[in-house]
Amino acid sequence: MVLPADVGVRQQVEEAAARVLERHGRLDLLINNAGYNHHILFKDHDVDDIEHMMHVNYMSVVYWTKAVLPAMRSRKEGWIVNLSSVAGKLGQPDEAAYAATKFAIAGLSESLSYELDPLGIHVMCVHPAVVKTEMFTDEVMARMPVQAKRSFIDVQTFCNAVLAALERGQYEVTVPRYVAIAYLMRLVAPRFFRKQTARMRLSVLPDLTT
Repeated sequence: MVLPADVGVRQQVEEAAARVLERHGRLDLLINNAGYNHHILFKDHDVDDIEHMMHVNYMSVVYWTKAVLPAMRSRKEGWIVNLSSVAGKLGQPDEAAYAATKFAIAGLSESLSYELDPLGIHVMCVHPAVVKTEMFTDEVMARMPVQAKRSFIDVQTFCNAVLAALERGQYEVTVPRYVAIAYLMRLVAPRFFRKQTARMRLSVLPDLTT
C-alpha cells in the first residue's frame, strides 16, 4: 500500500495515517526517514529553504508520531524509529540548517523514549554517518573531505544494522558503530576535536570567505 504525501504538510500526513489505520486496523512500526540536505554555508542558505527543511526533516517526525500514537497507545505496543544523523550529534560546517533539524530529532526521540516506554512503545533514534543514497550528488561530493568519501556504507548494510539494533531494544544507534568514537573525542578533548573538524571540513570549501 503506497500513499503519496508531502510529509512536511500536517494534513496530508494525518490523512495518510488515517487511511493506513482504516485499512489495516493497526500500525506496528513507524520509521521516520524522510529528509533532505543542502551542503551550503549558512550565509548563503535561503531562509525559505531552511524553514522548508525544518518542516520536512523535523516536523514530519512530529506529525507522523502524533498521527499514529493513539493507535499504538490503545494496543500498548509499537515501535518508532527516527532517523537523525551523526550531524544530529556533532554540529557540521556547510550543513548548519540540516544539523539543526537532526539535533531536534535526537532531542525529541530521547525525550519520547522516556515518556512512551511505560506505555509499551519503544522509540529508537538512528544516527547514520554516510550511506550511499541519492542524497550524495556529484555537487555534494565535491564539498566533502576525502576521509568522509572513504567511509560510505551501502544501504543494505545500514538497514541490517538498524534492524539488529531494534531487535536488541536499543534506544540509540550510530551506523557504523566506530563513528561514535567521535562523540567521546569531543567530550574528552573538545579543543582538539574542534580543530580537527575545522581542518578537515573547511579546507574543501571554496566559498568559505567569499
